[in-house]
Amino acid sequence: MPTLALDRGGYIQGAVGNSAQNARGQSTGTALDSQTGAVPSAIQYFQSSGRGGGTFRYTRAFLYFDTSGISGANTNLQLIVQGNTNADGNVFVMKSTHGGSNGGELVSGDFDGIDFNTPYNSSATGNAWSTGTNTINLNSTALGVMNSSDHFNCALILSADYDNTEEPLEEDGQIQCGINFGGTIQLSYTAPAATGYTQDVLGVAVANIAKVNGIAIASIEKINTVD
Repeated sequence: MPTLALDRGGYIQGAVGNSAQNARGQSTGTALDSQTGAVPSAIQYFQSSGRGGGTFRYTRAFLYFDTSGISGANTNLQLIVQGNTNADGNVFVMKSTHGGSNGGELVSGDFDGIDFNTPYNSSATGNAWSTGTNTINLNSTALGVMNSSDHFNCALILSADYDNTEEPLEEDGQIQCGINFGGTIQLSYTAPAATGYTQDVLGVAVANIAKVNGIAIASIEKINTVD
């Protein structure tokens, strides 16, 4: 299956709220762009009910892929992400507007640039996260974006963030799923079958022929009137 490597990735540690739901609704945060190493807290919920109302905070990861070179009716889209330590909980892949259409710098205000009505997972409950390779099957909405757009932007968030859970933890602590931004992060998909001439030419299998008389095999329908 063809794969497409990540162009730009990072995460945003959201501004502190006075409750889990208030933290989820924050519009800004601290953006850490163009990451290249392992980040244990790239997707996180943190809670500390100390003085002054306590500290409640979400962290969301953001990925950008340049899909301008992909064409055709591709199928079976998957997001593959190398995990990191401290894996815990389920993860959702969401539609995101960060970076625009050209993969621009991740900034503070991108924290809430997520469409919570448009999850990209094929699983309705998100995907369990591991410290190894995480392979997430994406739905037809995500596939349509990849096939029709020059870019594919997505955010990775915890299921508690997606569900807007009132109290994800009974006690102070954290839920986090790490990402190794220096490892394998890519889209995998099934490309459409090749079109064009399908017969052997002078005993040579068409799969081993790129051109006939300088013409790409995909652009040839007949040779000497033979389909």
